Amino acid sequence: MVLKDQILYWAKQPIFWIILFGLIRMYGITNPPLETGHNWRQVTGLMVARNFFEVDANIFEPRVDLEGGEKRVIGMEFPLLNYLHHLFSLLFGYEHWYGRLINLLVTSVGIYSFSEILKSLFSKKLALYSTLALLSSIYFAYSRKMMPDTFSLGLGMIAIHFVLQYFKEGKTGSLALYLLFSSLAILAKLPSILILSPIVLLLFKDQEQHDKKLRLAIWSTFPLLIGGIWYYWWNPRLEEIYGSWYNQGMRIRDGVLEISTHLADVWQNFSFHSFYSYAYFILFLAGVVLMIRQKEKKLIYISSVYALFSLIYIFKAGFYFHHHNYYIIPIVPMMAVIIGYGLTKIKNSVLLALVLVAATAESIANQQHDLRIKEKMEYKLTLASIINEQIPQKEKLIIVSEGNPQLLYLAHRKGWVRSEEAAKDPTLIDQLVEDGANYILIDKHESELELNYPMEFQNQDFLLYSLSSLK
Repeated sequence: MVLKDQILYWAKQPIFWIILFGLIRMYGITNPPLETGHNWRQVTGLMVARNFFEVDANIFEPRVDLEGGEKRVIGMEFPLLNYLHHLFSLLFGYEHWYGRLINLLVTSVGIYSFSEILKSLFSKKLALYSTLALLSSIYFAYSRKMMPDTFSLGLGMIAIHFVLQYFKEGKTGSLALYLLFSSLAILAKLPSILILSPIVLLLFKDQEQHDKKLRLAIWSTFPLLIGGIWYYWWNPRLEEIYGSWYNQGMRIRDGVLEISTHLADVWQNFSFHSFYSYAYFILFLAGVVLMIRQKEKKLIYISSVYALFSLIYIFKAGFYFHHHNYYIIPIVPMMAVIIGYGLTKIKNSVLLALVLVAATAESIANQQHDLRIKEKMEYKLTLASIINEQIPQKEKLIIVSEGNPQLLYLAHRKGWVRSEEAAKDPTLIDQLVEDGANYILIDKHESELELNYPMEFQNQDFLLYSLSSLK
């Protein structure tokens, strides 16, 4: 009986589920970036981390291996995750999976803060159910990738926890920690402003605590200012100096047109990619209806502010929102809260357990493939040893691919990624040779292209051509 009581007690604690899901996602944490979901996005981040370690540790000038590498400084989100990866490498030597682990740890702490916030604002039940929904969502896969999306939101959740502590206790230390984590969150990924947006409601909370509200309003300008400097002054400056492009989204008017002409894809992002579970999405819709019918003012106010900022974000993202599933990530925490609210209205404990198990099982089943690497992709892990045998460290590669720099990262070389059409154009190849290109690599699993250059190496997986005759 004591054991049963202990099990029931821990099953009601969000921290138990956060740890359990964290352990599950540790499976395959050392996998190379070969999974289907956005490996290209991960390898560009890994290039930045590795170049901090091997080339230049200046955090204000992140570098990738593309377009010849070496001086290829790019405008991007503030490379906090990449730099933490670099710091781990200083201690333990470079390994590609450090970024995965850092993301998982920070996101997990953020979700714990998320549960504590909901406990203080609503109830323990709502906090538990919302945490379970968030753990099962798109966060399940993306919180273990070398990508800053859930990482930045985790920092934002920690920031909200501290600002609520400030309003509760009035300690300047809590306000300072809010300033720190909110600044890091916005720098790490600009859309983390969404998770911070309900903070504006604290300024209208009641007619008291005027000093606290004034200090919060003043201090909150600093994270926005710091983020604005990085994204709207420093990144354009890097682009001007180095010619590197950075995605700053679309004009709102153009974004509205883009979204309105791709509503089916937008719907898919909300209805499926948010939780990889239609059951969870139905629970979200039910939660919205219940919230409105029962006039849950606090939740309505919070979700309304969140929805307003989400609309701006969606229209600003435009093409990218309907084209990439991970653009839904900043909106998912609010959806999880509404799901949690709806689940608190189910009074039958057996029915509640069945609903949660069914929705969570559907979500994990649709994401479990992300924990493993497909055997058919493992041949790419042989590339580094092949390249090391065939090419001196300083010589550069042209990778034939439709924009994915994965092989360039795995080859541990600098160079270019070009399409088949570009690789067949002698004029373009001559120009790249002038810029320092020495070899062309073709993945035979992805391209049947054959070229009229001297063949340096060939096996069942790769073709490597030498361009020395063009020099």
